[in-house]
This record gives sequence, C-alpha cells and structure tokens, in this order.
Amino acid sequence: MFVGRILIIFVTQDYICSPWEMLSVIGAFAAVFALVAVVLGWIIQCFATVIVTAARQARKKQKLKPNHGLESTGAPPAAETPETHP
Repeated sequence: MFVGRILIIFVTQDYICSPWEMLSVIGAFAAVFALVAVVLGWIIQCFATVIVTAARQARKKQKLKPNHGLESTGAPPAAETPETHP
C-alpha cells in the first residue's frame, strides 16, 4: 500500500527529500482522507435522516387514525343506547 510505504519511509528516515516535504506529503494524504470521510459521513447522515423522518411520520399518521364512531374507550356503543354527544 502506497500510504503505508510512505509512513515507513518517514519513520526510518530513508527518504531523499527534506522532512518538511515528507510531512507535506503525509499532510496531503491526511487531508484527502479527511475530506472523503466528511463527504461520506454527510451522505450517510442525510439518508439516515430521511429514513428516520419517514418512520416518525408513518408512526404519527398511524396514531392519528379516526375511531369511526367507536366510544372514546375503544369499545363499540352498547345496543339501543342513544349517543350522548353530537
């Protein structure tokens, strides 16, 4: 792996450039890795947010279903009993 080889060269000081140049190369690799990680994390977070929001809306919609004439207790009205509320 190219990055691993660069790190080994830097640690063993077996390089033909200055330490500053070597640090610049390692810094560039670290910056690219960080940028890729940020972009992938942002994409994953967006998908997760969409999924969680959709699930919450579905659950909320399910809780708000009308009871279609059932009493507030959830039981059907008793036989031959007039409704007391409009």
